Amino acid sequence: MAGVPVISAILNGKHGRFFFDTGASICYVTDEQSVEGCDRAGEFEDFHPMLGKFSTRLFTAALNMDDQPIEVEVGILPDEFSMMMKPFGIDGIIGTNSILATEIQLDFTNNFFRFPEIVKSVPHDSWASSYDQLFEASFGSLLADITDLTMELVLELSEPTDSILDIGSGTGRMSIPLVECRYYVSALDPSAGMLNQLANRLPDHPNLELINSPVDQLAMQDSFNGALCVFTVSSYWLDETALRDSLAAIYNALLPGGWLIIDRTLRGSFSNTAFHNEKIHRQTTVEHLGGDIYRYTEKSKVIGSCNTESANDSFLIRFWAEDVFLDHVLATGFILEKDLSQDFAGSGASFYLIRKD
Repeated sequence: MAGVPVISAILNGKHGRFFFDTGASICYVTDEQSVEGCDRAGEFEDFHPMLGKFSTRLFTAALNMDDQPIEVEVGILPDEFSMMMKPFGIDGIIGTNSILATEIQLDFTNNFFRFPEIVKSVPHDSWASSYDQLFEASFGSLLADITDLTMELVLELSEPTDSILDIGSGTGRMSIPLVECRYYVSALDPSAGMLNQLANRLPDHPNLELINSPVDQLAMQDSFNGALCVFTVSSYWLDETALRDSLAAIYNALLPGGWLIIDRTLRGSFSNTAFHNEKIHRQTTVEHLGGDIYRYTEKSKVIGSCNTESANDSFLIRFWAEDVFLDHVLATGFILEKDLSQDFAGSGASFYLIRKD
């Protein structure tokens, strides 16, 4: 627009259209509501030839461009700028603080932008062989309680031999007891390493199918009597597009009247974990990046008799406010049948039973 690149991006979980301006050192928004819920980061003084010097309050927000999530400082544009941009549907400016750690490629002929190819790691994939030991050491009894409660619900909702989609199945915490109860289970997880651990525990079982894919890329129609999406899976959906697309994929995969048990991690559960004994040295940190976005970092070790396995990982996760979460659930077409949160009190999450309309 007028020779300035316009980039679609997600800032603080909200989609917008932004000028990409290499003359701006920080990012800006036209409306303070765009950074609602973000942490304050002080004041910033800037200069523009038309306005001269001006000051703005700074906020720390999560910015996602071309599926490249980063943390940036964001200011509020002066009213004079905002009034010029809003009629054209421009929500702000992406400044150079968005690419300090990388580079961006702009194709003016074909009107698109991209980042150089980056091999992205999948959460937990590199330490799948240590995952169970680390989580059992830290949360063993709690995980067992949630598993038992969830299995009780499944047994009430479905008949043996029904088909169930286990979303974010990991190494099989839910898939294995489901298979043992004679359900047909499709275990879906974006981590091939986690699914390999499950396959090793139930080799070539006729009731178990493994699907290595993110849930929003699942393309199955009317295939399952029920689905599970528990143990913080929804926290890996970082923006409303991912939330909407994931729920839509689950909805499409269910048979008419099919049920879904899904949880929503409470904000208080976004906290550090430390556990140490002679075999396990576990340290996780959960850093608040602003708004509802957090960075999870794992730096742990499992010490064996012959070798030590290290678990080093870092990725973004998100807290979902209940009203936003349930609004998307209902907009997808699901019916909220029951709030199960009281049944799972102390789990660190809210649980819901919903059905395909």
